Amino acid sequence: MLMPIINWLLVYSGVPVAIQGEWADLSGYSAKSLEDRLARAVDLYDCDLLFIHRDAEAQGREDRLSEISVAIRRATMAFECDYIPIIPIRMTEAWLLISEYAIRYAAENQNGTVPLALPNLSRLESLSDPKECLYGLLRTASQKTGRRLREFKPQRFVHRIPDVIDDFFPLRILSSFQALESDVREWISRSY
Repeated sequence: MLMPIINWLLVYSGVPVAIQGEWADLSGYSAKSLEDRLARAVDLYDCDLLFIHRDAEAQGREDRLSEISVAIRRATMAFECDYIPIIPIRMTEAWLLISEYAIRYAAENQNGTVPLALPNLSRLESLSDPKECLYGLLRTASQKTGRRLREFKPQRFVHRIPDVIDDFFPLRILSSFQALESDVREWISRSY
């Protein structure tokens, strides 16, 4: 889900080279720890810059930064690429609550007319359960009823939302996104 957001941010921030992002698919690999997953990702995917995603949830940003830093130090390989942490305040799903059209599109009902009560942008980071909020909006946007609604699995449609959003500028109001943008701009200034 983060690839379109990362690509947009790199372009918006002025990366002066072509961007070829790739999601490190570690499915099928049973890693026991974050450092194992990082080592495996860097082993399988040659990269100049690795984005490491950890939702803050109840841990908080500082705890997640510490967790990532420790995992990098403990990784059993020579960690030769730069990395940037991505740490949404609660869950990444909060970052997808910015476009009614994208939610309708993901729910396969882009011409739907039922009102969607998207939370105010300034409240996204304080939502207690952004994932359930997003799932509820997808259910509503689908306009399915009865058995079809019970069979509707919103988690199967979430990944479609960022593919439709072409401007993630509204996320710049969020402190977690501001931290990511700051890290990206700092990396660009060091690297180019």
